[in-house]
Amino acid sequence: MQPGAATTPEQAPQTPSDPGVVRVWRATSATAVTFLDGLSPVCVPFAGWWDAEAGRRRELRTPEHRAAWIAARHHRAVASVSVAQARSQCKTAREASANPLTASRRAARLAAKAARGRRKAARADVKAARVTYPAALHQRALQAHAAHAVPAGVVSWLSSQDWPVEMSAGLLGLHAAGLWLGRRHAVAPAVVEESTSVEERQLLDRLHPEYWTAHAADRGLAGTLTTPPAIGSGGIRCEVRLDGTWTVKALAAKADSIRALLGARTALRLRITGGARGGWAV
Repeated sequence: MQPGAATTPEQAPQTPSDPGVVRVWRATSATAVTFLDGLSPVCVPFAGWWDAEAGRRRELRTPEHRAAWIAARHHRAVASVSVAQARSQCKTAREASANPLTASRRAARLAAKAARGRRKAARADVKAARVTYPAALHQRALQAHAAHAVPAGVVSWLSSQDWPVEMSAGLLGLHAAGLWLGRRHAVAPAVVEESTSVEERQLLDRLHPEYWTAHAADRGLAGTLTTPPAIGSGGIRCEVRLDGTWTVKALAAKADSIRALLGARTALRLRITGGARGGWAV
């Protein structure tokens, strides 16, 4: 007879269906979700600002604003060429006569001064046109991250160290994680109830960012942008972003213009206060 085989069975490896593994997985998942839920409120203001700013820039990037920006850049280029030509004329006049009071040199100086003035005005026009036709927010984000990613890659390659690239990648990941966490529990847009009156519906429609952006400049409110309004127990509430030199006090002084833009009744109470963060009104 051959000796019997060992009777001690080998311990079988656990599978994902084992109760112990399932309990550990559920506990880990619950802990991770709880941790993310705790971080989400911290990132909500950043995600809200990002979405509001992206929406504001998207509303301003119209074909009309783009055409105005391109025309302003063309005028700036023409003005720069005029300045170069005026400088050349001044140089030619100086070579022709050593007397600074001659008519040719005086005319050349006046032409150069006028050309510089036109170039300065053209640069101001380009700057103003760029405000009304801003770059998309994701383009600005890519430019900002490229400003640190490219030097980090060069430094990492020259020094044979990984920490510059790791730090740059960490900034990119932090940006993406902040947006994702801030949007995890985003508040859905308020649904207009059937009981809403016609007047309230009109106010909600005119407080919408699309309508506000299209008509705010006509009422002297350019540089302000609303967020989607909501109806609460105290009435309609809407946040307004204040750009440039706008302040809460300046916006409150424009109450008549706001009332005209909304088409609101004179007797309707309009309250304007500061928002939860700087640069915003409610």
